[in-house]
Amino acid sequence: MRVILFIIFFFLNSFIFASFESLITQLYLDTQKVLIFPSLKRTNATINGERFMFDLNNKTIVGTKAIKISYGNMITTSDKISYNVTSKKIKVEGNTLFKRDNLKLKSDSAHIQFPKFINAEGHVSLSYNTYMSSSDLANFNLDSQKITFIGDVSFFDKSNNDKFYGNKIIFDLVNEEILSVGKSRAKINTTRLNQ
Repeated sequence: MRVILFIIFFFLNSFIFASFESLITQLYLDTQKVLIFPSLKRTNATINGERFMFDLNNKTIVGTKAIKISYGNMITTSDKISYNVTSKKIKVEGNTLFKRDNLKLKSDSAHIQFPKFINAEGHVSLSYNTYMSSSDLANFNLDSQKITFIGDVSFFDKSNNDKFYGNKIIFDLVNEEILSVGKSRAKINTTRLNQ
């Protein structure tokens, strides 16, 4: 009898929703609390997933399974998302992929605040035009369009066959310039210098 009561109590206190609208409606029915989210007309970002849960104590929405965030021409996919309603910060985890046009930034997890930044962590890799990079961390400033790679950085320019290695490399997407900070090494293809 105790096991059945525990299971019933557990399910009565757990909410799983497929949409924010269902979450808001059920929250009002259960607690008489009105939860207001920005309307789609005022928000450029949409989040899709198979399952969402709202944590009232931490003011966090957690989504799992097939997460897709769309913001303008940017798409981020992952296995899990946590969105803090108060700070407006997003954390994505598991098979994280950020795509914009021909830019792809993969990592184990990332902290995102649109339209300001994406901070990718763990097994970071970049593919952009003829450039490829890998590092431990990447801080993508969406305003300046600069990505700072930190920790065991390898940067490769396929068009010139140039390779750069270091602990910190800053890549300017607008000017396609590379700045290596601190101790680093480079392997430059000299055939174009002879022309």
